[in-house]
This record gives sequence, C-alpha cells and structure tokens, in this order.
Amino acid sequence: PNPKQESAGTAIIIGTLVSADTGDPIARAQVVVLVPSVKVKDWKRGKVGAEAIYTWVLTDSRGNFQLPDPVQRGVKYSIWLQAPGYEELYKDDKLLATEDDPAIVDLGTIKMPAQV
Repeated sequence: PNPKQESAGTAIIIGTLVSADTGDPIARAQVVVLVPSVKVKDWKRGKVGAEAIYTWVLTDSRGNFQLPDPVQRGVKYSIWLQAPGYEELYKDDKLLATEDDPAIVDLGTIKMPAQV
C-alpha cells in the first residue's frame, strides 16, 4: 500500500531488520521511537511511562517496517530495537529525517547481533 503523502515538515520512516550472523530477516521485532528528548535508558528504567513512546511497530515476515506515524524533520528521536534471541539496539538523539530527505526515508538494513 502507498503511504499517504504527509506535509513537508514530516517524513515516513522505513527500514529492515536482519540477523547480523545469517542475514536472515527478523520477523516481529519491535521498533520503538520515543518522543524527542527522552533517552532510551530513562524509558527502560521506568523514569518515564508509556507516554514517552512517540510511535512503534513490529517488523513483518521479511523484517521490513514502516513507522505508523511520520516523524518531524530536523528533530532528534531515540530509537530502540528489540527481538527475541537478539541483542537490543538503541540510539539516543538520532536525526531520522532532515529537510533535504525525501518523503520516505529508508534507514536501510539494520543488522542485529544474536544474543550470546
């Protein structure tokens, strides 16, 4: 399905999660974006509640995701990735979309290391 066109101030974020070891897609992984200025560690420790979640989605059977809510251009968000059997990945204050990015920003293939 074609994502609806958003205003110029926002962008749709897509990407793919794969195993760092095998390259296989990771299905049903969680992709969580927190509201601006909230850090992943604060959210995980319960210093902030569910209101800290800006948007989230599960990957499909091919490891693909599209965040249901567009992000603001030029605004930094914290992003957290989690899947059973894999190490959690997160990045605080990540600029997901700039003024020059297209309407749909592809974060590309994100490799998740297996838990040891």
